[in-house]
Amino acid sequence: MDLIDIPNWASDNSRTINLSVRYLNAPYELKVREFIPLPGDMLEEQWTTNGQVVYYPLPAYGIAAMEEAAISIGNMIEREVSNFVAATLHERDSNQLVWDTYLAAFRRAGNAPTEEERSLLNNTFRLWVLCRINCNSEHIVGEDKLDTPTVVDPDSPYYGSVPASPVLNAQLECIYYTKFLRPLSDRVLRLLRSLMGSQKRRGYWFTIYLTLFLLLHSCSMTTRRDKEYASQISLSATFCNPNGINEHNFGSRTLLAQFHIVLKGSIPFQLALQGVATLSNSQVG
Repeated sequence: MDLIDIPNWASDNSRTINLSVRYLNAPYELKVREFIPLPGDMLEEQWTTNGQVVYYPLPAYGIAAMEEAAISIGNMIEREVSNFVAATLHERDSNQLVWDTYLAAFRRAGNAPTEEERSLLNNTFRLWVLCRINCNSEHIVGEDKLDTPTVVDPDSPYYGSVPASPVLNAQLECIYYTKFLRPLSDRVLRLLRSLMGSQKRRGYWFTIYLTLFLLLHSCSMTTRRDKEYASQISLSATFCNPNGINEHNFGSRTLLAQFHIVLKGSIPFQLALQGVATLSNSQVG
């Protein structure tokens, strides 16, 4: 999928806005321009208050240069990984084991003995951040809010913020998928398969375990967030994107099965419980 800029602009002038997910201050800059709407372009958000549908008009601004926007997003991801993890876990998960495992993954990403392991974990963290951005609404922050007032309706999922328009969000989804989600997913799976299929896979066990923990925990958060959002917008179905959720969970079960069957990944835990310090070559292929 190629990134294509909007061809029909209403103005030659651009404006600079900042976007961030709502639960974290991790802004990035976007240059936007006013465009000429086409039939079918959505220029409003809507929600239900006291049984009545509320329509919230938004200005017709879109990303001025998609490739430039992708660079800005990529720079934000590189500098904000640790902030995303800390803020997300603080909001979503107080389990000490989860925190300790993420800290171990951060340390391993910096000091793993091989470049392949470090690359796997660092790319997994980048993919993890993109998943959080993609399943949480972004809002306009900073000085220029495109002359749009803050949503003051407490029943709105955008309460207390200035939402980006559906057109702008659609452009962002194209960038996320084309420039980040698809290539990062391919890279992570390729590296993971390489380590799990290696003759030295016993030495990679800890890195593989941490990677799978991050991926499976990310899947659980995506599932929960999709269910929450379906409730927020009063959807009758359990999930907004049931097909996507099914695919996520099927992939997670596949990874978990490979960990147990191919890598015999549970053996170190069994040995720890039994108080055994070493593992014979006959127990791990």
